[in-house]
Amino acid sequence: PKMLEIQERYADDPQRQAEEMQKFYSENKFNPMAGCLPLLIQMPILFALFTLLRHLPQYFNDGTFSFFNILPDLTTTPSASFADGFMVCLILFAVLTLIPQLYMSRNQTGQQAQSMRMMAVVMTVMMLWMGWSLPVGVLLYYDVSSAWQVIQQIFVTQKVIDKAKADEEERLKNAPLQVEVTRREKKPRPHKKK
Repeated sequence: PKMLEIQERYADDPQRQAEEMQKFYSENKFNPMAGCLPLLIQMPILFALFTLLRHLPQYFNDGTFSFFNILPDLTTTPSASFADGFMVCLILFAVLTLIPQLYMSRNQTGQQAQSMRMMAVVMTVMMLWMGWSLPVGVLLYYDVSSAWQVIQQIFVTQKVIDKAKADEEERLKNAPLQVEVTRREKKPRPHKKK
C-alpha cells in the first residue's frame, strides 16, 4: 500500500517517484533485485538437466524415456515432435513466464505499467522461441517449478498486502488527525484597526 501511495502521489514526476521509492526501499531494507536469487540458484540445475537430457540416449540403450506415457520421450524437443503433450509443455513454458510479469505490472500505473506489460509479452515470445529447441524434460521441470512459484507468489503477496492494509488501518484508527497546510505565497494578513 505504501508503494502504491508513492506511485500515485508522484505519478506526474517520475524522477521524484524513483527517489521516493529508493528511500522507501532503504527504510524498509528491501532489495528489488532479491527476486533474481532463486533464478540464479536454479540455473545450474537447468543446465545440468539440459545436458543430461541431451546425452541420455548415449548412456542408456533401451530406447525412449517417457513421463507416464503423457510425454512419450523427455529427450525430444517440441520442434522434433508435434505431440499434444509437447505443445502443452511449450505453451505452459511461455504462459508461466507471462503470469508473474502481468501480476507485478497490475500494481504499476501509467508508462511504467505499459512498459512492464510490453516487456512481459516480449519475454513470453522469447521463451516460446527458446523452448522450441529445449528437451521437453527441461520444459516439464520449468513448468512445475514456475507453477509452484506463481501460486506461492500470489498467495504470499496477497497475505502480505492484507496484513499491511490491516496494520495501516489500525495505525490510522489510533493516530491523531493531522492536517498538512501548505501556503502557496506569503501575503500580509489584514489587521483590525483600533
